Amino acid sequence: MNVVAVTPLKEQISKKRSDIRAAHQNGTRGQEISSALATLAEDIIAQLYQTALGELETNVRHQLSERISLVALGGFGRGEMSPHSDIDLMFLYRGKPADSAQEFSSALLRRLWDVGFQVGHSVRTIDDCIALGKADDPAKTALMESRFLIGSAPLFRAFHEQFEKRVVDHRVDEFLLSKIKERYQEYDRYGTSVYMLEPDIKRSKGGLRDLHIIQWAALVRYRIATLDDLHHKAFLSSKDFHALTQAREFLWRVRAELHFHAGSAQDILTFDEQIRLAEQFGFADEPHLLGVERFMQQYYRHTTAVADISARFVTRCRSVSVWDRLSGLLPSRRPERGFLITNRRLTIDPAFRGEVMSSGTRLMRLFFLSVRENISIADELLEELHVQIDGMTQDQFSDPSISEMFLYILAGPHKIIAVLDLMHRVHLLEKIIPAFGWARGLMQFNQYHKYTVDEHTLRAVACAEAFAKDSREPKERSDFSQVYQDIRRKDLLHLALLLHDLGKGRKGDHSLIGADLAREASQRLGLDDRETSLLVFLVEHHLLMSHIAQRRDLSDPKVIRQFAKQVGTPDLLKMFYVLTAADIAAVGPGTLTTWKKDLLTELFLRTLDAVAGTTTVSDDRDAEPVRRVGAKLVAAAPAWWDEMRVGSDHESWEKWVEAQAAVMPVTYLLSTPHEVMLLHLRQVIQLRAEDVAAKAVFDEDRGYIDVTVYAFSDLTPKIFSKIAGAMAVNGLQVLGARITTRLDHLAIDEFHVLDSDFSGPPPAHRLEEIESTVVRVLTGEVALDTLMRQASRRSGSHVLPTSGEEPKVEIDNESSDRFTIIDIFADDRQGLLYVIANAVSEMGLLVHSAKISTKLDQVVDVLYVSDAAGQKILDADLLQRIQAQLLADIRRPVECHQVVSAA
Repeated sequence: MNVVAVTPLKEQISKKRSDIRAAHQNGTRGQEISSALATLAEDIIAQLYQTALGELETNVRHQLSERISLVALGGFGRGEMSPHSDIDLMFLYRGKPADSAQEFSSALLRRLWDVGFQVGHSVRTIDDCIALGKADDPAKTALMESRFLIGSAPLFRAFHEQFEKRVVDHRVDEFLLSKIKERYQEYDRYGTSVYMLEPDIKRSKGGLRDLHIIQWAALVRYRIATLDDLHHKAFLSSKDFHALTQAREFLWRVRAELHFHAGSAQDILTFDEQIRLAEQFGFADEPHLLGVERFMQQYYRHTTAVADISARFVTRCRSVSVWDRLSGLLPSRRPERGFLITNRRLTIDPAFRGEVMSSGTRLMRLFFLSVRENISIADELLEELHVQIDGMTQDQFSDPSISEMFLYILAGPHKIIAVLDLMHRVHLLEKIIPAFGWARGLMQFNQYHKYTVDEHTLRAVACAEAFAKDSREPKERSDFSQVYQDIRRKDLLHLALLLHDLGKGRKGDHSLIGADLAREASQRLGLDDRETSLLVFLVEHHLLMSHIAQRRDLSDPKVIRQFAKQVGTPDLLKMFYVLTAADIAAVGPGTLTTWKKDLLTELFLRTLDAVAGTTTVSDDRDAEPVRRVGAKLVAAAPAWWDEMRVGSDHESWEKWVEAQAAVMPVTYLLSTPHEVMLLHLRQVIQLRAEDVAAKAVFDEDRGYIDVTVYAFSDLTPKIFSKIAGAMAVNGLQVLGARITTRLDHLAIDEFHVLDSDFSGPPPAHRLEEIESTVVRVLTGEVALDTLMRQASRRSGSHVLPTSGEEPKVEIDNESSDRFTIIDIFADDRQGLLYVIANAVSEMGLLVHSAKISTKLDQVVDVLYVSDAAGQKILDADLLQRIQAQLLADIRRPVECHQVVSAA
């Protein structure tokens, strides 16, 4: 097709698409936009088909017109198109030879590509289609939705009739199971929850794909292709039909806008797009609720309905098992007055329906019996409960017996989360805990969380419950499973997890608001003063343990003493430990990293010993724990000793190691594993006063690299900032650092880093590169600024999303007796840790340890510092200057290779 012929057609398409986009922007319904786009594609295809056919010789044209049918498949076959949907075409033909059909299809496809259509295609006979449909379920799905476009109508009818008889009507249950499995695989990839914060509106749970699976199930089971026909023939209730059509209309409009705006097939509802769409669709801000939050709440309401109805409909389409048919012949069992167990499902006795449905206590009894009898509630009853409970008041659910049943459910050991999910689905949970209604579909507008507030809290309960399923043996006392099993009041733990974030979305500190909500819940549930105090403490301080673990030096005795004093008892500490781990794990996949587990576990074990009175936390060099560490070092010389002391004047291991221990800080002796100290000593014995050494080792258990640097601080100034810069140059993410400066001025600086260039162990040359860069920078062989400029030119600009929060610097002079702690909150960016470390060094401060964690979309860099004399900084004016200088430097841009301080 020449340029002259293509140009008018492209102009026609462009004008028509512009008209469709204008109609969309003027508020035309999504269904009409979808149909208009499909009609445009059909018209263009028909024009090009006729043109291509007209160019053939008369006898060939006559043969092909009777032997070829052009067929739309998939979404195009349903007549549903978004602005940048692919067009799936099949050239159906009969007879031989196939060459002419293939040649014609190629000619037509070239024309379609010339005008800018994205076309997927196939050339098949009826027998090809039947064989493929029998062998491949995705192909069967596409062919089921086929629609005649142009060509031989009799050929298409013959195909359609044979395909239905020989493929669609066979293996119905097997096909449905295949589609369910396929859908679950998509959930795993695109989101197993409706309440994803950045969902894929086609593939995430409750998206358009769940509408499609209803249509596919209807086609194979009932030979019905549309929601309208399902409703007219009573396979869909009016309530479900209206919910589905409203959701479909909303999703079609949103998807059309995403495609039009992006100029491509963009289906991810990103935070930026949510803000833009909320404004475009008229969702204005309200007091304490942003327009974007209102928009997403509507999205969640629609997708929740789609996911629920889709699951129920597909279940109904599946054949009843032999066991279920036999169960139906058995007489119903009455677990107690007003309820029946029929067909292995719990339901309401028709004779008592009015009494049960109007009583909050009796409705709660339904869920209680489901747990006690270990039996599911009938699906058709759950459909009704939502509407019924919505029409009831909270006072109808304020009764001591309801509280007792609710706490029984929370205590386990049954499937707690399965029951809580059902209670949330039918809006019963918010009748018992009113604050849960506020949290329904409430967004957490940040990059850190992956779910809405209500979904996050439910997942936190699920994570805690999952700890009990850890079957590994033997169990350490710090294993989450062992600690979870040791907790006596699991009902209060799970209640705290349900409540811990319900203060979000309101004005003020969500932890303090949550504490007030916990008091209200305690009163409503009839908890006594001790139970209330415990619940309020867990909710109000639910972030405390993670903050201490990730932002404080756990080898500092004062940190442990203060935390032990706050928790008070081993029982509360165990609840705190599990709650913190479950809260982190429920943020999103992979958030409870090995690094975070290790920090939590270290804090838990140190504090457990302190609250149990089995150890005394002390920084006294003559204290018994310190003496035991020294004695263990002296007791046996390592295998490398004899080789390393050759050529030196060291007489014996005992004398040498006693001298080494005498210059080691107490915190180092108490917090460093024996094997690690021996590794350090092996390096120390080889080190001369002017030397710098670095050793990088990959820790396979934890998945990060340990980089240990040895240098004399009196000969190598600004060690910490230079090492931080070297890490930046190498593109390493710093998780944490411990700086140990011995009394003989030898600095042993340990960095834990991630290398994003390698998913597993990095090759040896990479570890050598890291070591070499550190040594060259510290010895002055190469200027750090030069390396950073070179790295910046190689990597280009790397921009991270920002939180919109201003950077903040906080000074803590209470948590440590020896050091001033600086907490820096800032948007993560290239070289941030180096900027901070360099600023601190320029002010003449010494860094003794560092930790890096996250707070929502910001990184938190924590430095333990002292003045040049090693003293805590107490001068108020100096502290103010430190804050001001750090803020100024943080706001200043820096060049470097990659992000270096993401936790």
